[in-house]
Amino acid sequence: MEEKDNATWLFEKPTREFHSAEAWWTSFFTIFAFYMQKSGKPLSLQVYRIGAMNDLEPESFLDLGSMSYQNTVVDARLKKEVFGIKEWPNQFLDIKPDITLLNATAKKSVVFIEVKTIGTSVTDMCTK
Repeated sequence: MEEKDNATWLFEKPTREFHSAEAWWTSFFTIFAFYMQKSGKPLSLQVYRIGAMNDLEPESFLDLGSMSYQNTVVDARLKKEVFGIKEWPNQFLDIKPDITLLNATAKKSVVFIEVKTIGTSVTDMCTK
């Protein structure tokens, strides 16, 4: 078996031209995170920031140990009800993160997780 740098090669299965959709991988990851949390196994994600050369630079880790059915929203448009506010700003009407994790320990705190597969880049999304 050949060695891989990262998990990108998983997204090319069965072939690059015929692969599972981003929504499939988002669902798979969410179920996996719930399983890990229920099993008491630590799960964390590497957090990146966009560097000066428009590349991704490792910054910190995100602990997903608190992820549950009660605080996780998958593939849904953001709404005022989620955040307990009276009005929703127009500029955020079409925001639909892959995974939204509401932080129960810190008021007004939320984590957005974007799953990127073939053909899109996080740096492209953040620089628009």
